[in-house]
Amino acid sequence: MTGNVLLVEDNRAEAALLDEYLQLYGLEVECVTDGSFALDRLRDEKSSPLDGLILDLNLPMVSGYELLRTIKREPKLRPRRVIVTSRLKAKNEIEVCMYMGADAYVQKTDDPILFANDLWSALAA
Repeated sequence: MTGNVLLVEDNRAEAALLDEYLQLYGLEVECVTDGSFALDRLRDEKSSPLDGLILDLNLPMVSGYELLRTIKREPKLRPRRVIVTSRLKAKNEIEVCMYMGADAYVQKTDDPILFANDLWSALAA
């Protein structure tokens, strides 16, 4: 997969690492730090369409859950792939995200290379 993705991650260090690694896979990465900025980007009709959205669940302002709900209510906002990321391991959390329209759930790890590889695989599926 080539294309552009929106990375919604409030941990700036983690976002910078993921941005760097995902670019190595040929992706153009836009980064925002909270869900309200993500909504603004998704609603911006002047911007190019997104191929993917990588969404952390625990965000300031507008949470990942709220963003998923909005995308489900407004399908025109939905990128081709929506990937949810979190350190949460609860099966019910994963099921909720999938029900709300996520295409995949990728568990965050402390290894940014492994995490970026898992994200790439989920985006390319």
